[in-house]
Amino acid sequence: MQKGEYLLANERVGTAVWKLMLPSVLTAMVSMIYNFTDTFFIGLLRDTDQLAALSLAMPLMWLFGTLPSFISAGAPQVISLKLGAGDREGALRTASFSVYGSLALGLFSTVVSLLLMRPILMLMGAQGAVLEYAAQYLSVIFLGQVFSAGGAILGVLNARGRAQKASIGNMIGIAVNIALDPLFILVLDMGVYGAAFATVLGSLSTFLYAAITAKGEFSFKTALPDAKTAKKVVALS
Repeated sequence: MQKGEYLLANERVGTAVWKLMLPSVLTAMVSMIYNFTDTFFIGLLRDTDQLAALSLAMPLMWLFGTLPSFISAGAPQVISLKLGAGDREGALRTASFSVYGSLALGLFSTVVSLLLMRPILMLMGAQGAVLEYAAQYLSVIFLGQVFSAGGAILGVLNARGRAQKASIGNMIGIAVNIALDPLFILVLDMGVYGAAFATVLGSLSTFLYAAITAKGEFSFKTALPDAKTAKKVVALS
């Protein structure tokens, strides 16, 4: 039995809840700061066009960024239920479905978002330099959207009772983004391009850490669960 599974199965309820809750709460608190990082450093440039572009781009980034989570958001609950029932094979298939399904949706979302971003930005009123800056930012963000599957892998770790490892993965991505923002935006004078690259590299860092840490927790060979499980995952998402 792995350490995370022992925590879920044998630890006192109060202790288990505390150990699982604290890393998630800390991650959420840091994420609140992280969400304003790009805006803060772009604001230091005192360029109203780039700042306006970022404000218009953010809703689209969040909108299309939610598509990969259409599967991964509900998977941890199903994994936990299957582990509780002693169905290790079912838990593995659910985890694999979550990870590879998120990768597939990430690729699909990249194609769709790149095709639709300019028309949507124009409908939102973007034009001239603001439109170009917003398109520059989003083109990089959307090309790196496949790395959002790292969130699905962290969800698998959480479901396995390895909340600390999952929290570390989130923290790594946030730290990389925050560290690279001033370098790319201010020192290298890359503006919104720099902000986007810092964000994508942060996502890549989380993805790589999660994939290495969760080695053996999912497999391409078991990426197709039964229809009932797939339906439950989607319903909970």
